[in-house]
Amino acid sequence: MQRRSFSQVPSEISLNFTPIKDKKSHKEELTLTQKAKAYLQKKDGRRISDIASSAKKQPETMRKFLLRTNTTKSFESQHEKKGRFPKGSTTLTDRQKGLLEKWLREGDIRSSHEGWIRLSNIRNMRKVSFNVVNNYVKSLGQWRNPILRTVLSFANKEKRLNHCRKFLNRTFRNVLFTDESVFQLNQNTLKVFWFRENSPPTTIKYNPNYSLMVWGGVCFRGKTPLTFVEGWVNAEKYQAILKEQKKSIKKMWRKGETWHFQQDNARCHTTKSSLDFIHRHLTKNILPHPPQSPDLNPIELVWVRMKRLVQLSRPRNKRELRTSVERAWKQIKVEFIRSCIGGLKKRMGKIIEKNGEVLY
Repeated sequence: MQRRSFSQVPSEISLNFTPIKDKKSHKEELTLTQKAKAYLQKKDGRRISDIASSAKKQPETMRKFLLRTNTTKSFESQHEKKGRFPKGSTTLTDRQKGLLEKWLREGDIRSSHEGWIRLSNIRNMRKVSFNVVNNYVKSLGQWRNPILRTVLSFANKEKRLNHCRKFLNRTFRNVLFTDESVFQLNQNTLKVFWFRENSPPTTIKYNPNYSLMVWGGVCFRGKTPLTFVEGWVNAEKYQAILKEQKKSIKKMWRKGETWHFQQDNARCHTTKSSLDFIHRHLTKNILPHPPQSPDLNPIELVWVRMKRLVQLSRPRNKRELRTSVERAWKQIKVEFIRSCIGGLKKRMGKIIEKNGEVLY
């Protein structure tokens, strides 16, 4: 039997092979030299069992290789058909970029890894490495939790638009804006910078999660004292709050001066008994407030400023939480309140431009 060297492999057999290491199955893989020798021995008529024995491989492994060689005419990698691709290109084509942008806008992928897998599964498309896909996705934006937006009905949008058009040119210098708010322990939304070589930042969590509800009012001349409310507010509790605040509210206005009272459309505010109490003991002028409109009440901006001040003080228990809230209320300056009320006209203009949508 004539022996042929490795260099005599026929030209019609392609030697296109990229070795890939796999610790689990390296004993069953064939090196390029073993493949070439096996092919030549098969050409010389040797049996598969003898060829496998000389290569110290399983006969089934050798049989599969020789069968694939006869059909594909190439020494292709054993792992390519299992989805293990060699390292891909370092650039994205325009088509790949377009597909990634389309999938991101339509919400078809939830991560860069999903986008890379989808690109890899498209036939006849150049393979690309994951890092290239990940860097391109980062250049387009970042993954963030969506901001919760209030869904308004058509009727409520119309009420908001009509309210803004009616009061757009008003100064609101003679309006007392009132509302309740809840302050909670362990509520921390303050961001800190994280150097990636360090461990993720942590902060202490105190138990249990105490919360306090407060009532307050602001106007162009200042603010009312703060009232702490036990539990949830109903009509009776609301009237008790107004009765307690009656003297402090009336001190804000000169005797005989016309002023307006504004509150939102919470059920405890709009009951017949609550409205009668305001008419009899405070003022007959109640400024209308459209539904689902926290952006039309300047005191909401005051609550946001106060909650940030409370978070900075990091209260550890209910007593410290109450102290922090009282301290934050004292830190609210009349200049800040006036800026919140003065910006109401600008916010109304934006609501009209956005056809009644909520700003925040």
